[in-house]
Amino acid sequence: MKTLTTLIATLFILNIFQTTFAAEVHEEITALNEEFNHYSKYPILIFEREKLKKEIIEKAIQSEKERLDYIDQYVQSRVQVKLSKGQLSTLDDYLMTETPSPLAFPFTKGWSMEYEMCVVFPREETPSAMEEVKRLSGYSFAPENYEGKDINALKDLFTAEEFLLYSLYHELSHCLDPKYIPRAQVSNGGAHQFHMAESFAEVNALFMLAKRKDMFRLGNKRALLRSLYTKYAGPKLAKMSNPDAIAQGAVYYLAPVLYKAQERLLSYTFSIQDLSLSEMIDISKELTENHAYSSRTFHAVIQYLSVGEKEALAQYEKYLNDMPELFIPTYMSLQLFHTQMKMLDQWEKLASKF
Repeated sequence: MKTLTTLIATLFILNIFQTTFAAEVHEEITALNEEFNHYSKYPILIFEREKLKKEIIEKAIQSEKERLDYIDQYVQSRVQVKLSKGQLSTLDDYLMTETPSPLAFPFTKGWSMEYEMCVVFPREETPSAMEEVKRLSGYSFAPENYEGKDINALKDLFTAEEFLLYSLYHELSHCLDPKYIPRAQVSNGGAHQFHMAESFAEVNALFMLAKRKDMFRLGNKRALLRSLYTKYAGPKLAKMSNPDAIAQGAVYYLAPVLYKAQERLLSYTFSIQDLSLSEMIDISKELTENHAYSSRTFHAVIQYLSVGEKEALAQYEKYLNDMPELFIPTYMSLQLFHTQMKMLDQWEKLASKF
């Protein structure tokens, strides 16, 4: 009976924590909407999916037309933008999905790079920190590749709050991205353009959380999780038939830019509090340009994950010998990537350092 009483008490405390934290996330989204619904460049609207779905149910809105009308009224009341039926249908699809993932996307004016508005669908539920560790490290996708490793060594890297806020500010940063998402929208820049966009969003979120939430030491820990995803999930993804999945291990290899951003953040000559949002975005763009992978290195990493280290290194050594003026930087970067992947064999020891 004592054990049952203790269990009930524990569950009660956890429920209070999750309810309180959900309320804090709602307050954060509300505050960000107040700030960014009328962003100087274009409106940014952060949807509270669960709240809107509840209202749709309570108002007995059932048909697609009624839902689109409701979404239309909601968008216009917040950001005074009139969307097309196709754009409203896109929002409806994301709003009503049963297995939502956090994401952000712009609506452009025709085929131009100019935005009408940008939309964020954040993660709203409160996952356990361990669930997020497994997702971001690739353990959920490829647990078999972690054989002999103790994933629990990562359980204390982040709190659930840190994960949820990083996810929210990462997606918001996609909407603040002045270069990489716009290029991907209109030029079909391929997987490498998304690697650049993810690098920018990851760095800008790191800076925003440092300035707004006094979270100054997330970058290196985040880099470790992103590196593990590449090492363990990347090879499995690279062998899939889905062309969108093949490059994902390389797309989300964000460690190089995160390490440099964390170094900048902790530099005694750098003060995040002195930066305006515009200046922060410029620095995030500069770090992305200088430290995210070039297109040639990015594709070398995809090859490494696909065919294995031995074949990929031999292939790029041949490219180096045949065309040194083109492939010296690529070969050196691939060798460094190879060294970093080997160092991750000891990731449990690395995790214990944080």
